Amino acid sequence: MSATTAPIIIIGMHRSGTTMVTRLLQQLGLHIGWVLQENSEALFFVERNEKLMNVCGGTWEYPEPVENLLRHEGMRRQAGAQLLRDLRSLRFVSYLGPRNWSRCGSLDKLDFPWGWKDPRNTYLLPLWLDLFPEAKIIHVYRHPMDVARSLRMREQRSVERAVARLSGEASKNPAQQVRNNGGSEETGLLYLYRRAAAVRERFIKLRGFGKLAVPASLSLASGLALWAAYVEKCFEHLGRISNQTHTVKYEDILIEPETHLNPLKEFCGLASDRVSVKELCVNLRPERRYAFKADKEASRVFAEFRDNEWVKKLGYDNV
Repeated sequence: MSATTAPIIIIGMHRSGTTMVTRLLQQLGLHIGWVLQENSEALFFVERNEKLMNVCGGTWEYPEPVENLLRHEGMRRQAGAQLLRDLRSLRFVSYLGPRNWSRCGSLDKLDFPWGWKDPRNTYLLPLWLDLFPEAKIIHVYRHPMDVARSLRMREQRSVERAVARLSGEASKNPAQQVRNNGGSEETGLLYLYRRAAAVRERFIKLRGFGKLAVPASLSLASGLALWAAYVEKCFEHLGRISNQTHTVKYEDILIEPETHLNPLKEFCGLASDRVSVKELCVNLRPERRYAFKADKEASRVFAEFRDNEWVKKLGYDNV
């Protein structure tokens, strides 16, 4: 399949700075979706990535079963066909938004820079490249211990919310983390979408009551191991494909944002001058670079992980 404008697909381990990079690119003119989740992930693509992982018996924490789908030619072809049907259906309005949908009318007529971010892209990239062979790939990576610490904090909050839901203390708005990225004239449509999402979410949560799980990534060691698996998969893909790719080190953007964002803007074909790269850099938080060093437990755990192959390849063994 070939779109007029090939998409930008952002890959990388969870908590590696993909959200920061995606939001910066969005402000520079990249369309990343209309209905977005909390971490600037387009609901349309997240739902399909999650479903693909689940039907393989995998999750974002256990993504390896996806390889079974990718190796099976027939099932891989069927999965691609289903994705293509969804991309060409009214469901895709949740990504494009009514304005872009009415203007373009077809996936094959998109004439603006667009893409999506989802760490699950890391494992499902070959399937998306079957549909978009000209896609550009952005890979974001970050120090493994900062990733593991951030992941543990996120999962702790997730477990606390799950406990609150089961004890009846949770918010009664299950769609509160779905937001829109459109103009004010789309607010009414978004309200209807949120109400539908709330009803749908209620039934999803009921079906999930029997699956109470404590994520392995609450452990720093497990988070480090997952980081290594995702990073290895990213570089495995980048070494096999002939697509245009751009690798971004999270810490580099924090300390030299203009130096690294300007080439990234050019790579994405973003010509918008509504905001300058220099203006965006004001809100970055360089103190997040190697923040784990102030944490004694994290420093101790990382010392045991320092000899990992990917830690050394990416130069983090000297931090």
